[in-house]
Amino acid sequence: MNIHHLQQNEKKDAYTFCKEVFLNTENFFSSEETIKPFLESVEHFTSTMELIGAYEEELIGIIGYEKDTCALLLFLLKEENEEVKNNLFQYYLDYAKERQLARVGAMVSLSAKSFYEELGFEQVEPVQTKSEIEYIVMEYLLQKEYLGNEVRVIIDYPYGNLHPLINEFCTCNCGYVDDSRLMDKEFQDAYVIGIKEPLETYTGIVVGILYRKHEQYSKWIIYKDKNYDKEEVIQEIAFIEQHYDSRILWL
Repeated sequence: MNIHHLQQNEKKDAYTFCKEVFLNTENFFSSEETIKPFLESVEHFTSTMELIGAYEEELIGIIGYEKDTCALLLFLLKEENEEVKNNLFQYYLDYAKERQLARVGAMVSLSAKSFYEELGFEQVEPVQTKSEIEYIVMEYLLQKEYLGNEVRVIIDYPYGNLHPLINEFCTCNCGYVDDSRLMDKEFQDAYVIGIKEPLETYTGIVVGILYRKHEQYSKWIIYKDKNYDKEEVIQEIAFIEQHYDSRILWL
């Protein structure tokens, strides 16, 4: 099996593949009137989105995603095949992780919801309608594997100092993770919890990953060990996170 990003000259084959799969998908369309506009939108998407294809002599699976956010827009297989599905999805996840994204979203038809749930996505928005087709917004949280890891943090906004971005005093030490693997493109922000004095550096355990709604990057929550208190965490980061719609994935 060969999996790679499709070049521009391969996108015509991608559209043909998508068209055949969609038309052979039972109960995908609510009426005959929805087929034409939907296929027109697929042709537009396949010509503008980034595409990853899986090949065994011919195209057998495809993923399409939005270039800037890596939001998943298409995931189609010629036929049900767990190996193709898993390998294609892992290729996509690895690419998103290389870009140091904290989450990826997906616009999913109701009939495909269980497919995406099996991959690890969860619904985050109510049902919406576009071109008479109902869909839901789902997301997949990346970086789960870092929970429980020990990391070193360089502090740039110490405890008790005025945070210049929000004009509030820091009730915890704020910084970024000192790890060359994470710093190739973007800094990985971090909150150090439980130390009521300004620090320059700190080494501790990743006990939580904070995701802000509509943001692609995360904040790591660092504590001295794995015996943290959620209420303490929430109180210490409230000075800044009260301004955002956030959720935390806990260790």
